[in-house]
Amino acid sequence: MARLRGSSGPWGNVLDSTLDRVADGAAWDAAIASTRGHALIAGAVAAMLLMSWTVSLYVSSRRGQTAAA
Repeated sequence: MARLRGSSGPWGNVLDSTLDRVADGAAWDAAIASTRGHALIAGAVAAMLLMSWTVSLYVSSRRGQTAAA
């Protein structure tokens, strides 16, 4: 919305990223909770969570480097 109005800025980018991580965390938390009693599956879900956040952070940092260039 902010980009469409021409009023986007660094604060909006931080807020957007933060809310994305909160939403991701809620979804993954539900996935882990549904594996109650299945330690192997819970571990696999937790590993996927870690990998998804790592990729997200990598992409965000690359996007920032590209925008600065």
